[in-house]
Amino acid sequence: MPMPKGHKSERGYVTSETFEGGLNYRQIAEIMTASGSKMNHSSVRHNMISALMKVAEELTHTVGVKLTEERLKDVAGDPRFQGALCGIIRDRIELDSD
Repeated sequence: MPMPKGHKSERGYVTSETFEGGLNYRQIAEIMTASGSKMNHSSVRHNMISALMKVAEELTHTVGVKLTEERLKDVAGDPRFQGALCGIIRDRIELDSD
C-alpha cells in the first residue's frame, strides 16, 4: 500500500544503502532481475520488511512480548531496529574473523 500523499515518517526511512557497502533497493532489484527473479524496488522493500518482521517477532517472543502485525511492521521498518541488527551482525562477523 503506497504512503498517503504528504506522508512523512516520524523516524525517517532506511535502505540497505544506508549501511556501509550496502545497495539501494533499485540496485538489488536489478541484480535479482538479471539473475532470473523479476523484481522491482518495491518488491525488494516488501520482502525485506517481511523478513525483518519475522526477526522482530522471534525477538519479542524471546523477551515474552506479543506484538500485533501492525506493530511488528512498524518495528521492522524502523531505521533504529534495522541499524541495531546491522551492528549486531557486523560485530558477530568481526568476532568470527578474529
